[in-house]
Amino acid sequence: IEYFPNNRVEIFNRNGKKVYEANGYNNADVLFDGKSNRGISVMGNNLPPGTYFYIIYKNDGSKPVVGYLELVD
Repeated sequence: IEYFPNNRVEIFNRNGKKVYEANGYNNADVLFDGKSNRGISVMGNNLPPGTYFYIIYKNDGSKPVVGYLELVD
């Protein structure tokens, strides 16, 4: 992801509600640590275990990267 500094990352719960969003995601100081910063949860709340869907927009004219991640206890 460091090759795409203008990226945007979005993560959604199983109901399709956005629970996380970040611009310039870099796995260092801008990263997903299992806490919500969007949506119905209070900001900073730990998300429950489960499967989440992500979209990475590289913002370089290519198709977004999509996939799933699993949060476990």
